[in-house]
Amino acid sequence: MNNLLNQQWKKNEGLFRANIIDAAMEYPYDLQTDLLVYLYNFLEEHDFLDEIFYIEDWHEHDGFITEEKAISKSGLLEHLNTAEQRFLKMDWHHVSEIIYSSNFILRYSYDFDSGDEEDKYANIQFSIYDNDLLEKVRRHLSYLIGDANNEVFTITGTKNFFDKIYGG
Repeated sequence: MNNLLNQQWKKNEGLFRANIIDAAMEYPYDLQTDLLVYLYNFLEEHDFLDEIFYIEDWHEHDGFITEEKAISKSGLLEHLNTAEQRFLKMDWHHVSEIIYSSNFILRYSYDFDSGDEEDKYANIQFSIYDNDLLEKVRRHLSYLIGDANNEVFTITGTKNFFDKIYGG
C-alpha cells in the first residue's frame, strides 16, 4: 500500500468503491502465472494499462506504507511472468504485490511456508469499475483453474476486502 491507495482506502474513494475478485479458497499454485498473464492480456485488450505502478505490499504485515514505482507495459508483462522466481528468492515466506492504475488494482501473493510443494500457496485479487467485465473475468479465472462450479473466485466490495486483510 502506498500513500495514495492508503488514503483512498480510508476514505472509500476510487476503486475502493468498486468490487474486487478474491480467491475464497485455494487453487493450484502452479497456475498463478497463467492467471496473471491472462489479467495482463485483459487489461491490455481494454486499454486499462495507462500509468501503471508497482508496490511491494507490506501493509498486511505491519501497516507499512511503501513508495510506488512506475512500470511500463512491457515491464509489467515481464514482472508478472517472473513473479514466482522473485518471490522464491526473498527471505520472507509471504509477500504480496500490488499493480495498479486509475483503472484497476491487481494484488497477488505467494506463500512459501516451509518450501515443500504442498505448503506453497498463491492468491489473487482484481478490481475494476465495470461489474459486468469483472464477472466475465471471474468466470474466466475459474475456467483457467478448472473450477467448473465457479466456487473459488468470489466478488466482494473492494473496501470491505482491504478492511478485512488490513485490519481496518
